[in-house]
Amino acid sequence: MSQLTYAAVFGLYVFGLASLAYYEYRGVDDSSDYMIASGNLRSSFAGISELFSAMSGFWLIGITGFAYVVGTWAWIAIISQVTGWVIMYYGVAGRLKRSSTVVGEETLPSYLGTLFGSKLVLLIASIALVVFETVYVSSQITAGATALQPFFDLPWMTSAFIMGAIIVLYTVAGGFQAVAVSDFIQGVLVVLGSFTFVIWTTMQVGGPVQLFNKLASVDPVLVSFTGGNQGFALFASIIFWGFIGMAYFGNPQSLIRFFAIDDSKNVRTAMAWSGGAQLIVAITAVFIGLTGRILLEGSSLSNEELVYPVLAINQLPPVAAGFVLAAVIGLLMSTGDSQLLISGTTVSRDLYERLLGNEISDQRSKQIARFSVLALGVISTIIAALDLSLVLQLVAFAWGGLGATFGPAIFATLWWKHTTSEGVAAGMVVGLVGTILGFTYIGSFHPILITWNIWPMLLSFAAIYVVSRYTQAHVEQAEHIQELSLKEVSAAENDD
Repeated sequence: MSQLTYAAVFGLYVFGLASLAYYEYRGVDDSSDYMIASGNLRSSFAGISELFSAMSGFWLIGITGFAYVVGTWAWIAIISQVTGWVIMYYGVAGRLKRSSTVVGEETLPSYLGTLFGSKLVLLIASIALVVFETVYVSSQITAGATALQPFFDLPWMTSAFIMGAIIVLYTVAGGFQAVAVSDFIQGVLVVLGSFTFVIWTTMQVGGPVQLFNKLASVDPVLVSFTGGNQGFALFASIIFWGFIGMAYFGNPQSLIRFFAIDDSKNVRTAMAWSGGAQLIVAITAVFIGLTGRILLEGSSLSNEELVYPVLAINQLPPVAAGFVLAAVIGLLMSTGDSQLLISGTTVSRDLYERLLGNEISDQRSKQIARFSVLALGVISTIIAALDLSLVLQLVAFAWGGLGATFGPAIFATLWWKHTTSEGVAAGMVVGLVGTILGFTYIGSFHPILITWNIWPMLLSFAAIYVVSRYTQAHVEQAEHIQELSLKEVSAAENDD
């Protein structure tokens, strides 16, 4: 009987998504509509959809499991997230909107390639984006399948294909406007659902004080804000998490929101929407993991990343648990659809049109983008169905790779007038290759080297600086930086 209730609530949620996709499908007139909503996205939609395109299943699946295992040390994930978020909004967002408007491109690779007049930059950026985002989408499908299994007792492969089908078909139909609007709606659902759920679970434990007392009685390390780490191990862990957060300002699924927002002056409003929702979801994710450690004591969890769905099933009436499931799916959907969309449009706009020089109609461009989304979605679903890794590991790899590849390149492009196309190309190659090698080899040598994610980003910045110093910067780049700075000063004066 409970499974029928879950199915009814979940089915209603999916029907709502399908209806929205169909509605937005009718409003997609050209490729600009499909890719960035023609640059007319409202600040509330931009802020909320930006946040939930970044948070992903990493939070309600990965971090709840992490908090369940390590206790209050999981707060480091919140600090990490906020660090990168602040850098993105204060150091990148407004300038990127103004710059992208001047350059006139709708995707991150085409923006960089056109700004520097380099097909090499375009090629490297396109390859890096497609590789890492495809892995990232597979992690969201994996998170969704993980959430579905306890509710419906489905085989892993079946769960993965259900989640893959929902994300892929929705994204193919609706385009960016549908993705942004649904991200906003799903974001509200996630905030309300997780906030209500954590109040309920905390009450079941006996309140916050009782929660920490009971955690201490299970293991004192669970209430240690260092997680039992000391000395260099603690330093290495802090640096590792810090650089995970730093990758925020290099992730295309977040940055594309600032291509689409209606005006750079509205970036601060978007920041307020994003920040408020972020604090609620991040804090509740950690608390749900902590309460799960007490309420699920004695339960035989096959995977700690099942804490959120299993806790909902055990503690809530079926209808309420069904809504909690919808909140979890909403969070990973808001990331997966964004990643899938920008990957597909990269294949269409950046590789097929810009790199190969194919002149095609706007209608044809939209069709190719949709087909690319479908093809990459199928690949991501197959990767997820193989169940190769945990959500946290897949996300760490893809998130870190995007941050190391695009973060230094975007930051240098927006702030340093001496940046050259050769420097950007070198930095992106170092970030791309460094992430793959670091994730594959460095972390396996010694626990201290868990900070594998540091080196690709630092080396990418270094490569941009060194190569740019030994190559000639275009006069246009210096003029572009000066124009951005003048507009920033003018906007600040108008605000005053």
